Amino acid sequence: MTAKGARSVRAIVSHGVMSGVASERICESALTEIAFTDSIPYELSKCPKVKVLSIAEMFADTIYRVQEHKSISEQYLL
Repeated sequence: MTAKGARSVRAIVSHGVMSGVASERICESALTEIAFTDSIPYELSKCPKVKVLSIAEMFADTIYRVQEHKSISEQYLL
């Protein structure tokens, strides 16, 4: 991809299952960065290309909406 002129290559994943040699493969790949949520624990020191995004605020909002009998589906609509 970068050989064809791309300045960077990035991936965005909802649930990064980084088991086994996945971290090594990401580190050795052409990816500039991969981002995924903290829905599955990941040790950041395994690969500097990984960016983990917190979903804590989303969960807190969902809990609030349930307690207040509000729609939770509308928070996921774009």
